[in-house]
Amino acid sequence: MKEKIKGFIFDLDGVLTSTSEYHYLAWKKIAEELGIPFDRRKNESLKGVSRRESLIILMGGKRLDNSTFEELLVRKNMYYLDYIKRITPGSLLPGALDILNSIKEWGGKSAVASVSKNTDEVLKKLFHRTISSYEKALKRYYFFPYHYQNSTNHENLYFYLENPFY
Repeated sequence: MKEKIKGFIFDLDGVLTSTSEYHYLAWKKIAEELGIPFDRRKNESLKGVSRRESLIILMGGKRLDNSTFEELLVRKNMYYLDYIKRITPGSLLPGALDILNSIKEWGGKSAVASVSKNTDEVLKKLFHRTISSYEKALKRYYFFPYHYQNSTNHENLYFYLENPFY
């Protein structure tokens, strides 16, 4: 018997939108404050790496006391959150809303998955709605953390599901 497709799970960053430039700008600002050379090539080594690991890479072996290290992590995220205020529905990648709307029209279920702790903020900016009241393709989402075993940084993988199909 053939299984029927019940839904689709989309990665947020690089599939529905791209926030890599905002991460780059936030890390660049931290590097400038610390007097550390930082360019787009060095930024490539931070992609797909946790914030904590990214700061270790950025520091290049330099040691920081724990409070300074933690403060830099918080500050980087504050810079990033400030940059993502620029996100609008126009920040969706080409075709993203079309496919989400097609799934909705078909009656299928869709989900956004991300290891980012800022996923809900990005989604709010993309769809100009709170998580509980999206009216376009992403509607009535439920949030739950799921520990993603294959993640090298062992962060939570967050799912935003419309009528969850798990």
